Amino acid sequence: MPCIVSRLLLSMLVVPLGALVFSLAATFLSYRFGWRGENLAAALSSVATWFVLSVYWLVLWRSSVAWTRFRLYRTAWSAVFCAGLGVSFAYLMAPLWGFLLAAASGAGSSAFGWLGWTAIIWRQTDAEAEAIETAKVVCPTCGYNLCGLRTTTCPECGASPTLDQLLDGQPGQETKVLQNHANSADPV
Repeated sequence: MPCIVSRLLLSMLVVPLGALVFSLAATFLSYRFGWRGENLAAALSSVATWFVLSVYWLVLWRSSVAWTRFRLYRTAWSAVFCAGLGVSFAYLMAPLWGFLLAAASGAGSSAFGWLGWTAIIWRQTDAEAEAIETAKVVCPTCGYNLCGLRTTTCPECGASPTLDQLLDGQPGQETKVLQNHANSADPV
């Protein structure tokens, strides 16, 4: 199974993971603090949920994101912004819904809002896509993209070029080969 497919499937586990972490933390902390500490238990459960979901998300996607200073700052600031919105939402809804439900809703909306923002922040730019496109290695026989393979054998046509043949057969290399040949034929 390709890595992106497994990452997408694991991404779907974020929702049940968040619900599980919040409910387990709320149950444990409510038992620990008693009925007097219900608000504290709800607040700490929200923090625990945020922490677990953000670590899970970062570990899941860290290797597929081209990390730049811009992306790091935007990711951090969006986390602060979404957390602030979640706390504000919980504070405003606590008188209407009760603190536990408001805290769960605030934690869920802010955490999942942050996950959505990271999908926007971490997306590939046109310049990155162009750099990847120009950096690809193709089969000199059929043009199949060989990036990521550990051998020079093409899975499409079965050709096994040597490294020299592979390098010489890349798009745009024809002019370099002709220039090198012309330069080597010139008398010195």
